[in-house]
Amino acid sequence: MPVFDHTPLSRRSLLTRAGTTALGAGLLAACAPAAAPAPVPPAAPPAAPAAKPQWETDWDKTVAAAKQEGAVVVATLAGDGYRKWVESFQQAFPGVEVRQQTFTSGSIWVPKVVEERKGGVFGWDIAMFGAAVVAPPLKPIGALDPLRPLIIPRPDVIDDKNWNGGFNAGWQDANKELGYGLAGRLLLLAVNTDLVQEGEIKTVEDMLNPKWAGKIVWADVRSGSTYAPMAAVLQGKGQDTVKRLMVDQKPEFNKDTRLILEGIVRGKYAFGSGVTKAVLNPFLDQGVGKNIKLLDIPDYTILGVSDAIWVLNKAPHPNAAKLFLNWALTKEGQDAGRQFVNWNSRRADVAGFDANEAPKPGRTYLAFGPEDSVQISDRTIKVLTDLVG
Repeated sequence: MPVFDHTPLSRRSLLTRAGTTALGAGLLAACAPAAAPAPVPPAAPPAAPAAKPQWETDWDKTVAAAKQEGAVVVATLAGDGYRKWVESFQQAFPGVEVRQQTFTSGSIWVPKVVEERKGGVFGWDIAMFGAAVVAPPLKPIGALDPLRPLIIPRPDVIDDKNWNGGFNAGWQDANKELGYGLAGRLLLLAVNTDLVQEGEIKTVEDMLNPKWAGKIVWADVRSGSTYAPMAAVLQGKGQDTVKRLMVDQKPEFNKDTRLILEGIVRGKYAFGSGVTKAVLNPFLDQGVGKNIKLLDIPDYTILGVSDAIWVLNKAPHPNAAKLFLNWALTKEGQDAGRQFVNWNSRRADVAGFDANEAPKPGRTYLAFGPEDSVQISDRTIKVLTDLVG
């Protein structure tokens, strides 16, 4: 029979027993096998780099291919501004040398290209002249390549909101594929303010004053600088007024726009055509030409889409030509044109629009440059060549 101890337990005995029990439990726990660790989830694989948009891949490939070709041959109008503009392309893409040749008019360059191609010579990549001069002779002989397949679809280039009137408004040929206008400006009359007082020439009729006889200089009649404003005179005032300006006033003619400007600056001529900001600015940089003002004359001033860009068929450097075309359409290319050539860029996001060369509100101007103005230019050129040869 078991014997039970009924002796009352003191407080100390209870605490001692409780501690012994806890210690025993702790020892048992310590001696028990360790619990298995919780499984660690496998590390997630590194995230794959985001794929480049296709246009960036196309751009990179074009740059690499252009650098392999090493050069691009570009024909532009004369002026230091064009030289600086193409140099900015070369700085942006070192390894692609720009071989630039300048002409006072696209009408001088085009016959050269036609003759070269007859002899099997294909030496040009890019041209920068108006459609009225380029398209009629060069389209029929297949000398121009379509631009649409060459344009890399950069969002900042093809987005309509980045272009005044939308991107498609820039096409210069009837089929909207061969030439693209980069800038638009008014073709103005250059006057020597030492000889022509403020307000003295406000209209075409003022230009017919006998006091100006022998004091007028026109660019070559086949140059857009002359036949374009004369087209406005022809349509607004008639052929007799054109004759009086081109013949009766005994003007001189010159193909060199720099010599034209020098003659006006020195006072040999009171006014003339062919002078633009691109021609004038290098003179102003040297402190010369401050007496020159560009005037907007009703029935003379035309709105020209200047500096249209074309890619020549069988270009010797096709990838460099593609790169130059696409760069010219970017904000960077257009900013350089504004800075150096004084473009009134068609891009809406390019600042620095020259108010003097911008169309004036409420005025109607004859638009000149796109191929649909060719008939007007052809008629005007015929009238001028019949008059002065």
